[in-house]
Amino acid sequence: MPFWLENSDYVARFRFLEEYNIVSDASITSNPPDNVINRLNSWSLLWSDLTILAKQAILWDMGLIRIGADPDPLTQTFTVCTNSTKGVSMATIAIPEHIFSASQDNATLEHCNGPDGAYVRQRNSDGRYLGKYVRCAVQYLDQEITVNSHASMWAQDGLGTKYVPDARFWRHEYISQDFFSFLMFGIHTVPTTFSETVWGSCPEYDKPGSLIIPCTVLNPPVNLTKEVTGPDNVTWCVPEYSATMNKWLSDIKETKTPKSKLSMTAIIVIAVGGAILIFAFIFFCLCLRKKRKVKKNDAYRRMSSRGNTETRQTIKTLSESLNAFQEDPKLCLKRIPNSSIKCESIISQGAFGEVWIGTLEEYSELENTQSNKRIVAIKRILPSRRSNAHELACFADEIRLMALFSHPNIVTFIGFGWDILQNLSCVTEYLSNGDLSTYLANHKHLEWKVKIRIGHGILSAIMYLQQLSPPVIHRDLKGKNVLVADDISAKLSDFGMSRQRQAEETMTMGVGTTFWTAPEVLLDKKYDASVDIYSFGCIMSELDTHTKPYSDMKDIASLNLIQKITGQSGSSEPLRPKFTKASPDWFREVASACLAHNPSLRPAIADLVSQFAQELGRLESINNWQEYSF
Repeated sequence: MPFWLENSDYVARFRFLEEYNIVSDASITSNPPDNVINRLNSWSLLWSDLTILAKQAILWDMGLIRIGADPDPLTQTFTVCTNSTKGVSMATIAIPEHIFSASQDNATLEHCNGPDGAYVRQRNSDGRYLGKYVRCAVQYLDQEITVNSHASMWAQDGLGTKYVPDARFWRHEYISQDFFSFLMFGIHTVPTTFSETVWGSCPEYDKPGSLIIPCTVLNPPVNLTKEVTGPDNVTWCVPEYSATMNKWLSDIKETKTPKSKLSMTAIIVIAVGGAILIFAFIFFCLCLRKKRKVKKNDAYRRMSSRGNTETRQTIKTLSESLNAFQEDPKLCLKRIPNSSIKCESIISQGAFGEVWIGTLEEYSELENTQSNKRIVAIKRILPSRRSNAHELACFADEIRLMALFSHPNIVTFIGFGWDILQNLSCVTEYLSNGDLSTYLANHKHLEWKVKIRIGHGILSAIMYLQQLSPPVIHRDLKGKNVLVADDISAKLSDFGMSRQRQAEETMTMGVGTTFWTAPEVLLDKKYDASVDIYSFGCIMSELDTHTKPYSDMKDIASLNLIQKITGQSGSSEPLRPKFTKASPDWFREVASACLAHNPSLRPAIADLVSQFAQELGRLESINNWQEYSF
């Protein structure tokens, strides 16, 4: 049985982890709320005096939980009032299994096993009944930030003693046009470097299963159409501070190094000595700057195919992957002076990264030649995630992968730069037409010849990736990740979820954007390169309709759509994106094959490339679209 099976005393847990030298990689806010600052002030402490685990502990103790993927913003969790002003401690809000099972007659469990023992997760449950037994509440959270989890609403803790919980609110919304609908929120504690396990399944044996604590909605909007339930005759208050956290703060205060008392003479000596050192340093910098200015062109002429002249000193980290990335001799050839990369304005932002338009200052090999500023796209990790070693390692892997590619239908990788690893930047060519989804939305009357050329380009890039050794699966193909070149051809981008697949390797990590993602990935099953074929079928729908898949079904909850897509809704046929009758017959037939539920029935990439090339040839040989036989 896992040590913390039904225990939400995370203050004690975080302290236990710290005492056993477990390091947290959680992404923590750098701007804690005023009530946290005030509490620390009462102990003569600063936010910077706390370790990450201690920061996690005090936020939990005060009921402050993040509401999305980023460390900010936080929201207040409320607990059952014990008096007129304070609620019970956050250490008591977990629901035991016997209460969950008693919440309704048809409640069922998913039995799971991990290295630390057995635990259970909710399988069947009606949130309207479960809501009557919850021990916490939260104000309504916007669905744009707090998205649907597609996971269980309740679960015992299967993390074990070596993983650090990372509390976050997720949405649990069920909408049925024929039956009932409900809404509740849940605190999920899956560690930062893992994804939450989808509903109806268990984490892999060696992967952590998070404690999930359901909470009701406090003061739901008056126009909310989903049913919200909570315990009868209960009022909600801000949780009281625990004695465990107060003791930890007291211990931190005691271990702070006391300020030494210096004599006036010592202070004067130190001040004079410091002034001399500062003057010497400024003089040295001015001399060095003058020297560098004289030799600037020479320095950059040495930035030939051997790479740039910036320091190659490795910044040692605890990540073997990051250390290897810095020392890779082939990658060093692609390193760019960080000072030559200038970000100007953000053009897109995702859950993990942001893309800027900017300039790259390039220098000629010729004497007395001025530098040239080239417009480029610059990808960086979101500021809130740059201190996360796992995110840095993933970004480094993406750069390492892109450095391997050379194909006309893959965005051109120029290089990368950093001064410190947190400022790591990936520089690629800039394509002013933007992504395919936006381009299609702005060009409603695009000729089919152009659409098929775009499709052929995407397929050519997929085939190139599959022919690499080992093959590469993109895993996140969608219109937003296809850029449109000046000649209206396609270029694949965003390889943040790609990976090279070793032979016989099982991949069960759910990735990608849901509505373009193959059913086997959504069901957390083994998958292969055919997932990119399925995603291409969804892009074919975009090419035909100029809209995103299922854009006409916005009123249906995402969880319901996923059940329909994966064939779990009871329908005779799984849900698939729509196509118009104006599209060629062969186009719809190919798309249907790409979208086959059974991966083995999807067409081979070589056959798709051949067919699109053949149809493109037919179109280019005629002058009138009406002459084209569908």
